[in-house]
Amino acid sequence: MPFKPLKLSEKQAENKRPQPQETPKTTLGNLDPTPSGWRRIVLEGDPTTITREGNNVYFNLTFTAAGSTTIYTPPTGKKAQIIGFCIENTADVEALLRFATSQNIVAPLPTKGVVAMNLIGLKEHEGAVNEAVEVYASGATNVRGWICVVEA
Repeated sequence: MPFKPLKLSEKQAENKRPQPQETPKTTLGNLDPTPSGWRRIVLEGDPTTITREGNNVYFNLTFTAAGSTTIYTPPTGKKAQIIGFCIENTADVEALLRFATSQNIVAPLPTKGVVAMNLIGLKEHEGAVNEAVEVYASGATNVRGWICVVEA
């Protein structure tokens, strides 16, 4: 069966191709080379100062049943701020990195696995004065890792 050629109506034929549009030209005035709000990019060889923050506290814990173990206690009159951590849980039980008295959780691991996070630049996880940091496990497991702590 032969096909008939398809003819567009006059209105459709006009709109068949997009018409080019000219972009209005813009002129730039005097530009300040360092307008407010700009930040300078640090280039290789530029003088920079990097300061290390906090102290790493390493732990390797074995739990035979549910319970908690203290991994860090701040000096008397100080608070512990956690600015980074890495934790590995080897069993399908819950493991928590938390502050001991308030039980505020810093990092939950609901099952076996690893979690790591850099908290620099975020609102710090800070305990109360003299509040220890602990690891809690809901059953038998091995939990190991590190935390980076700043004393405030």
